[in-house]
Amino acid sequence: MLRRLKAAGVHLLISLIIFSLIIGLFLHFFYPWPYYEINGLFQGLRITAGVDIILGPLLTALVFAAGKSRRALRFDFSMIALVQIGALAYGIVTLYAQRPYISAFLDRGFQTVRVSDLKLDPALRAHIEQLHGQAAVQPPLLAVRPPKDGEEGAMMFITEMTSSGFPAEFTSRLEPVTAHWAQIVPAALALPAKLPADRQSIVDEFVKAHQIALPDLALFPLKGPFEERMVAFTRKDGQFVGYLNLEPGNYGSAAPRKHG
Repeated sequence: MLRRLKAAGVHLLISLIIFSLIIGLFLHFFYPWPYYEINGLFQGLRITAGVDIILGPLLTALVFAAGKSRRALRFDFSMIALVQIGALAYGIVTLYAQRPYISAFLDRGFQTVRVSDLKLDPALRAHIEQLHGQAAVQPPLLAVRPPKDGEEGAMMFITEMTSSGFPAEFTSRLEPVTAHWAQIVPAALALPAKLPADRQSIVDEFVKAHQIALPDLALFPLKGPFEERMVAFTRKDGQFVGYLNLEPGNYGSAAPRKHG
């Protein structure tokens, strides 16, 4: 029994090390805060974690027996490793395809757009990749170019309302936020003069860390499939400042709702 537990413990340790390295890579390169929260990185890892961290070592404990030949043990461990590698590969591929690639301002807030949402022809993909490569912030914060007239606005509204996610038709309209800042800034959230103590402390720490006054900031919702946070820009010219660990649902925009 002791040898079984030792074998399972070694297996668990190896699994934890590999899994931790993968999580670290995803957090650093593909899901930086707050995206790992709002895009559900850890929700996506649950099945993979269950197979790699729990099931793998458990199976090792079950199949390990002192009387088994090395050949039999080698076969058993190979089968367990194949199951784990398969689950891990599936999880990595899925999370990589679901990673937030850009955040796009549409209507009155930013929404994350995943790689899997961007089913593009080569020309549009090149356009997005160029914007992605030029951005100082990753994932890039972009804006959908506003309609030039009422007719185009109506068509965009219909497209948005009939799309389950980010409309692929809007991809060609994506441009830097600063290019349309005059149309975007009126939609900034209107925070009350005094927030509850816990939320006020978050705001106070943010403005202190960035050495900027709250009236000089424009705050917007940043929406993911699972949660929402706030993103801050300089009110004057739309330069990115940072993200706030606040849910924007309780705070509305001072501007009337309109497309773009």
